[in-house]
This record gives sequence, C-alpha cells and structure tokens, in this order.
Amino acid sequence: MRLLGTSIALLIGLVSLSLLNASAASAAAPVNVTKPVITGTAREGDTLTTTRGTWQNSPTSFRIRWQRCDVDGTGCVTLVGEPFRTYTPDANDVGHRMRTLVTAINADGAATAASQPTAVVSSSSAPKNTARPTISGLAQVGEELTADPST
Repeated sequence: MRLLGTSIALLIGLVSLSLLNASAASAAAPVNVTKPVITGTAREGDTLTTTRGTWQNSPTSFRIRWQRCDVDGTGCVTLVGEPFRTYTPDANDVGHRMRTLVTAINADGAATAASQPTAVVSSSSAPKNTARPTISGLAQVGEELTADPST
C-alpha cells in the first residue's frame, strides 16, 4: 500500500512540475527590446522602410502593419493590404505621419511594438500657379510698376 501511495505522490509531483513548466513556457512570448525604426524621406512617392526592432524569446515570424496618423502622431489608422517592410506614401498620406506596428510571434504568444511616427508626409508636386502674374503701372522712366505674383 505504501508503494501505491508513493507512486501517487510521485505522479502528482510530475503533473505539478509539468504544469509549472507549461506556465514558464507561456511566459516566453516575444518581448520587444528596441522599437522598430522607419527610414527614408516622408514624401509622396518616396519609399519608407521599417526595421522589425529587436526582440527577446526567439520570434519565429513577424507581422508588419503600416499606419497613417494625424499630424500630432495620434489617431492612427491601419492601412489595409500593406504588410511589407517598405511603403510608398501616396496623395492620401500627404499631411499625415506614418508609423509601423510590428508584431513578433512565437509558439508561446505574440507582442506588438510601434515605431515613432515619421515627419509629416509632404507632397512631391511642385507648386502650380492658377493665374499668371501681372505687372501694372505706366512703363515709363520715373514711374512705379507693381508686380502681382498671383496664385
């Protein structure tokens, strides 16, 4: 009988140990060490590139999402269909900041880190005037001419 009691106690100990190990393994989800960084010029038509940042606990895959944010870097909205390390801002991005969310994934879980927002995305278009400049006044020696740059 004593052998049976010892076996049951050993079995309970093994189950407890494996549950403890399972708890320890679930604590091994990725942990961000350094945030992702976006490089490139924040201008319509220019390419931006993000890093993944650095992570602990051996991520096996990453998911990258680009976001368009308000001028102050808040109010960010995830762009659909942009899961790549590079992004080319378009006319919709002009006047906004861009950032990335990088999610690191392993068998024990996932964690997400956000990059700092870029500078405000500028337009690549040169200014266009909508009316010609004008010069007014009498074109004679001693007379004053006035130039209007228009719009």
